[in-house]
Amino acid sequence: MQRTRSGWKRHVAAVVAALSLAGAAPGQAQPAASGPVLTEQNNGQTVDARVGQTLTLKLHENATTGYVWAVDQVNPRIADVRQAERRRDAQRFGAGDIIELFLTPTGVGTTTVALKRWRPWEGAKSIVQRFRIEVRVLP
Repeated sequence: MQRTRSGWKRHVAAVVAALSLAGAAPGQAQPAASGPVLTEQNNGQTVDARVGQTLTLKLHENATTGYVWAVDQVNPRIADVRQAERRRDAQRFGAGDIIELFLTPTGVGTTTVALKRWRPWEGAKSIVQRFRIEVRVLP
């Protein structure tokens, strides 16, 4: 099937519009932080939070090495974890990043939130760091 120039432009415009709407879909927006900011210093601690309160996890990583943080464990009935963005720690090439993750309690209870820093394509043998907190969610 041959497309005319105007037909092709309409097709491209439709694809661009669909992608724009997909990026703006409900649930895709990052929550505003309303609770404490947790860092690697909070590893192993128990944190109290309330349903709907958003906690921010800020962890160092260097994605240029392939090692990235990933959620390893969380009870999805008690908390939702979303990645926000990577922020440059420095302006140098190869410098580390700070990854921000938002943890939003959605149900009352206790859950372990465990993260691992690894190279996903290499599997479990590549895990170089772990982060774990217990989150007690109050009504």
